[in-house]
Amino acid sequence: MPGLVKTEDPDERDLEKQIEEQAKAQALAEEQAKEQEKAKARALAEEQARKEEQAKAQVLAEQQATEQEQAKAQALAQQLAALEAEQLAALDEQDRLIEAARQKRNELEEAHMTLLAMEQQVHKQLASADAIMQAQVQPEMPGAAATKLEACTPQTSPRTDTAPCAETPMSERSQDAQNPWVCRKLFPSPGLEPVGKLAPPSETQQTLLQCSQQSTQPAFPKASSPGGPSPPSHPAASPSVPKHPPISSAPKASAKAISPAAVKSPPVKAPAPTKAAITKRILRCLEPNAKGTFKVSKEIRDMYASGGRAKERVYELFAECGNDSESFLTKWALDREQSHETELCVEFEYLTKQEMADDLHMSSKNNRLRIVEKYESEGTTDVVDMQLDLDAIGQQLCRTLETGPLNRMLARLNEMYSMVESSSDKLEILKADGLVDGYNDEWLGYFGIIGYVAVKWCTIEFPVDGLRFSLRSGGEPYPHGTGRKSGRWCSGPRLKVGPEAESLCSEFWSRYRFTNPQHVIYSQVKESDRRSYIPCLLHGDKGRTLQKSPIFVLSWEVPFGLGPALLSKCAYDNVGYARKQVSDTKLKWSCSHRLSQDSFTRKRKYSDLDWRECPLASNPGCPEGSKFEHGKNSHQRHNSKGHSYLSRWLVAAVPSKVYNRNAQALKTLLKEMADELTQLYTHGLVHQSSNKVFHMALIGVKGDAEFHWEAGEFNRSYHNTGLVNECKMCHQCDAGAAGLSFTDCSDSPQWAATIGRSDPWDALPPLNHAPYATGNPTSLYLFDPFHVLKYGVFRDCIASIVVRLCAMKYFDFEPSDLKGIPFRLERAYSMYRLWALAAGKNPTLKGFTKSNFNFKKYSHFAWVGCKGSEATLLMMWLDSYLGLLLEKPVKEEWHLVPLKAMKQTVQAGLTFTGIMHSHGLWLPRCCSQLLVDSGLSFLRGYNFLATHCMNRKVTGFRLRPKLHYLGHIVYDLQLQLSRGASFTLSPAIALCEQNEDFIGRQSRVSRRVSARTCSVRTTQRYLVKIRLLLEKMFSS
Repeated sequence: MPGLVKTEDPDERDLEKQIEEQAKAQALAEEQAKEQEKAKARALAEEQARKEEQAKAQVLAEQQATEQEQAKAQALAQQLAALEAEQLAALDEQDRLIEAARQKRNELEEAHMTLLAMEQQVHKQLASADAIMQAQVQPEMPGAAATKLEACTPQTSPRTDTAPCAETPMSERSQDAQNPWVCRKLFPSPGLEPVGKLAPPSETQQTLLQCSQQSTQPAFPKASSPGGPSPPSHPAASPSVPKHPPISSAPKASAKAISPAAVKSPPVKAPAPTKAAITKRILRCLEPNAKGTFKVSKEIRDMYASGGRAKERVYELFAECGNDSESFLTKWALDREQSHETELCVEFEYLTKQEMADDLHMSSKNNRLRIVEKYESEGTTDVVDMQLDLDAIGQQLCRTLETGPLNRMLARLNEMYSMVESSSDKLEILKADGLVDGYNDEWLGYFGIIGYVAVKWCTIEFPVDGLRFSLRSGGEPYPHGTGRKSGRWCSGPRLKVGPEAESLCSEFWSRYRFTNPQHVIYSQVKESDRRSYIPCLLHGDKGRTLQKSPIFVLSWEVPFGLGPALLSKCAYDNVGYARKQVSDTKLKWSCSHRLSQDSFTRKRKYSDLDWRECPLASNPGCPEGSKFEHGKNSHQRHNSKGHSYLSRWLVAAVPSKVYNRNAQALKTLLKEMADELTQLYTHGLVHQSSNKVFHMALIGVKGDAEFHWEAGEFNRSYHNTGLVNECKMCHQCDAGAAGLSFTDCSDSPQWAATIGRSDPWDALPPLNHAPYATGNPTSLYLFDPFHVLKYGVFRDCIASIVVRLCAMKYFDFEPSDLKGIPFRLERAYSMYRLWALAAGKNPTLKGFTKSNFNFKKYSHFAWVGCKGSEATLLMMWLDSYLGLLLEKPVKEEWHLVPLKAMKQTVQAGLTFTGIMHSHGLWLPRCCSQLLVDSGLSFLRGYNFLATHCMNRKVTGFRLRPKLHYLGHIVYDLQLQLSRGASFTLSPAIALCEQNEDFIGRQSRVSRRVSARTCSVRTTQRYLVKIRLLLEKMFSS
């Protein structure tokens, strides 16, 4: 109807709202259902993917297991093949030995048969000789009576007075004398065939004749007739008698000389036995018999078995016995052994009882019993007689008994401390085993019990009022406590990081670019972030621990040194330290002053250099002031001053018994150190006070050549030097190869082009796994100027100069002085002591001898055995003494050139070490150029003197590999100057003098702890000492 307004029902509106809400809820439910379905689908997909990954991992693991089994099978097959090959080779060798034994046996059998044949032949010859001698019967003379000739005796045939020169029918001069062997020809014996012409008997026939005579002596007695042996009586009468004189008228000597049967021929000496025959005879004497009993004494057997001179003595004893075995056995038989007795002399006097009774002699001693008797007496005194308290006396007497509970309590405390010590060792072992198994600090968050125990331990109440000890006064610390008051931690110095430290690092990296532009920090880190990267170096060396066995000490350091104010607080002698700071020594000389004093630089031109750059405060060459502002970080002190504990930080101290049992111990330690350096370079450390992150960047590894060779696993080093083959001997270049002399010291040596060309190792060393440089990884191992100069070529230079001066007679001051080298060395040492006394120095050498100069022969190269500081003093003395010699006329004209060369060489070496120690970590261009020139002057002077000695055919100035290492140090400085660097890195960054002191301190500590826990106890004592030093340094 018109005029009516339609109104809405509230129930309808509510219904519509409900319908809308239901629709929304339904839509929301559908969306949630869809999302749940999607989530289920994703979960299923993830589960399927996980199962697939597990299946793949399982398949991969099975493949790896199969490959491992195949590899094991192959290795086993190779081992079996190698074993079979060895067995076959052994069988072949056995067959060869058997065949050789058979051949030897056949040869022995043939030799035995030959020997038997020779023996039969000799027996036949002896038998024929016996037959010949038995058949020798005197022939019958015509007309002679059948009478038997009797031998003449001295009574029946006396000597006649015939003149010695008278000729008899049987004398040698007589024409009627007959040769007995010719008689045998005229009257042959029965059974012998006549021969045409008989010669005199040979040596063999004479020997056989003698043997037959000895064997037939009883059947054929000697006869005295000159005609030979007496024939037996013959039954027929002789028709006539020969017209010879009577037998008695013939001289007896002539008869003996002519008769071949009655007079023996002179014995023939048998040939001397050979050495082999004598040896066989001696061995037969030394062998035991069938019963196992020896025939000679044990002394002779031991002498022969010991060999050498004793064995030769047995041969001499056998020769004294005529090389006869029987005589030797008779003389040195077992029953002839003599027992050697040692005479015992007692140095005292025996006295009789009568002498002992005398007062001048000793008297007998009686142990007498002495009885002490005390007498008491009563008397009157002024003291008031008081009654004593018996209880008080009892307490005094029982004081010793009251210590019983205290002793028991002390025993309990000692037992508790020993248990705590043993538990601490067990915890250290447990922690080490956990690190091996993969334990780390993140596991602490998974267990609440550790935090609970830590809180209880840190809030334990200590009786601080009853135990007031001071660490500084030498008192005992709290036993195993961490708090000084209940619930408080021990307070200590904190590391304060400010803008100075960040600017120090930033300045270092900006200058280090000219030294090593290939370092990883320039390619991986922004320039603005380099201020938080701290440069660090590693050092390793071995000291001496218990029983003089080595101990390996690994440490790290930063190149920056502390200021004089902090170092003076920890100096052992503050007065001496202050005196050194204000004393005007050569270390205070500026480079311009050195330039004016050194003779080797007077002819050089330095007009283009500004000497106002020298950083020394006492610089006389810059009266207008230094060109650079010497601020706190302008030159950055090196860390070679002060206490070594304040600049070196211990990593590990490993005794030799550890790495001798496990060859991989040191390699694993270095690999772990490289991993830690990688973590420090990548992630860094968070400073809790400032919440800043600081990183560590490795810039070098310090140490001597032996440590570099072991850590770098070099295949070319100083071990490759020799006189026959040309081998590479440097790990940074190819010096030593053919055409590349390691003694080349020119401005551009030939070996410089080979630096970094090849790696000196077969596999990457452990320390090279740490981030260092993208190229030339061998430059990580720095050359140490201390071992190269003071402990290296300086010692050769000093000894060679002193020996040459002795040979040139510059230590002969009087005509009566002895000329021997030991006496000249004594006079040289006297001059050295005189100079030290005048200069206020304190040398440690006790004399110059052939022993400490290692100059036992003139064919040896001399080098002095002294400390590094003593080498510097000796160089300073030679500089002064050579200057005095050059001011006077030389003894011979050719002496002038070598003396000047010695003077310049010594001055150059002192200038090099002086600039290195007096300046900071960075050298301005002028100072660096002077350092380069002094190094080159020393190298060239040393090589010139070595050539001079070689031309004169004398020893001196030995060319060692350390001379080449010095060339590398100088070449690095030249390379930085050629790159346009305003500041060059000083070689003092690689000095190991302070590191040697640090290792000596750790070694002394290791000698005072138990060998079982050497590493742990040495580290703990180091931590205690460094804590005390830090408190002392940062205390007000």
